[in-house]
Amino acid sequence: MKKPITLFLVLASFIFGFAQNLKALQTDAQIMYDNAITLDLDKILDQTYPKVFEIASREQMKDVLNEAFNNEAMTIRLVKIDPKFTFGEIKKIGNQTFCVFEHENKMTMAFKEDMGESAEMMLEMIKESMGASEATYDDKTFTFTIQKRAKVLAVSDELTNNTWKFVNIEKDGSLIQMLFDETIIKQLGLN
Repeated sequence: MKKPITLFLVLASFIFGFAQNLKALQTDAQIMYDNAITLDLDKILDQTYPKVFEIASREQMKDVLNEAFNNEAMTIRLVKIDPKFTFGEIKKIGNQTFCVFEHENKMTMAFKEDMGESAEMMLEMIKESMGASEATYDDKTFTFTIQKRAKVLAVSDELTNNTWKFVNIEKDGSLIQMLFDETIIKQLGLN
């Protein structure tokens, strides 16, 4: 009789622990999304996986983001939509916990001058390089509107004090390759 009760308790704690971990991830992912919408760069960087700052310092990253979102040529803004999060399996690999998830992402790129005839070529480049599901150009406001499904890696480990931190998974996967070894990349299906 002891064996079934012990087995049940172990199974129940595993399921409860998984559900709690998923709930925390869902909450943190929504906070990450909201911070991106409001362009709160400090909070965005707070939620970034700390190993990223070994590649470029936090200040360098903040400068790059500031320059990308507002420069002399254009302004980029994220548009609040229903992110429609979908979460993959939470995987424990060594001392780290991972989850790949996706969400809808919509942004505008407003140029300060008319793109003229190069707008059509730029639209095709955006679709290809960003993997956009939708992309349009408004020649009256010089604005591209882009929608795509963003893919994100959530990581929880000793570097994050076992809280969820995030890394965007870009189309070429180069950042992920700099941060994690091939074994992890393969187990997460990111190769």
